[in-house]
Amino acid sequence: MTLKGAIFDLDGTLIDSMGMWAHAASRYVISRGVALDDPDALDTVAVTMGTCEYAQLLKDRFFPDEELDYIIQTINQSVEQSYLNETAPKDGAKEFLEALHKSGVKMCVATASPKGLVQVILKKHGLLSAKWLIILPLILLKKSLSQISLCLSSDMILKI
Repeated sequence: MTLKGAIFDLDGTLIDSMGMWAHAASRYVISRGVALDDPDALDTVAVTMGTCEYAQLLKDRFFPDEELDYIIQTINQSVEQSYLNETAPKDGAKEFLEALHKSGVKMCVATASPKGLVQVILKKHGLLSAKWLIILPLILLKKSLSQISLCLSSDMILKI
C-alpha cells in the first residue's frame, strides 16, 4: 500500500511546544496583573481546552467585564509571542515533511489553533509550503475518517 496522505498534529508532533502550553494560562493571567495562589491548578484545567473555551474560563474567573473577543485576541497575541520565542521544530520534522513531499504525499496540519497563528509558526520554522501544506481545523477530526478523506479532496479546506 502506498501512502497518499498524512495528517499531523502541530503541537508536540511538528513543533516542540508542549512546555509552552503547559503554563500558558497562568502566564497569561499573571501578565494581566492577576495574582494566582495556585497557577498549576489553572494550567491543568486550561490545557485541555480550545481557545474559545479557555477564553470563556478566563472571562468567567478573572475578567468578567471584558469582551470575550478581546480576551481571545490577547490570548492569541500572547501565544504567538510564545510560539515565536520559545518553540522549535521537533527533531527531524522538517526533513521528514520534505521527504514525504518529494514522494508525492499530500499533507496537512490538524490543530485547534487559529490559521494565522499556525502560518506564523510554520513559516518561522521553515515548515510552510503553500503548495503542499494545508490546515485542517481540528473540529473536522470529530467526523469519521471517510468524511475527513472527502474534505481533504475538496475545496472545504483552505490552502495556505
